[in-house]
Amino acid sequence: MARIRKEYKMTEKNLEYIEEVKEKNNLKYNSEALDLIIREHRQNSNITTDDMSKVITKEVSEKIKSDIEEIKKEIDSNNKMFLKIIKELFKFLNIKKESSEI
Repeated sequence: MARIRKEYKMTEKNLEYIEEVKEKNNLKYNSEALDLIIREHRQNSNITTDDMSKVITKEVSEKIKSDIEEIKKEIDSNNKMFLKIIKELFKFLNIKKESSEI
């Protein structure tokens, strides 16, 4: 595509960002860096809301699944402890009952 010469005013911060992109991507000119930034922006803008919601849904689902697994482990641990306590209580009550029958 043919290049057109234009002049734009921008902040120092934006100019530094263009320089940073140029160096990071081993580009020769600032205009190439600006082209890359615009191309990536267009590409990212084409991501539909539906695509974005799918990504978010997947991330949230994985987090919830992880949290549920942790809760299951905690409940299982608590149940084991509760069963041990009940078992010991029955042993204790049974011993008491047997000793009172004598």
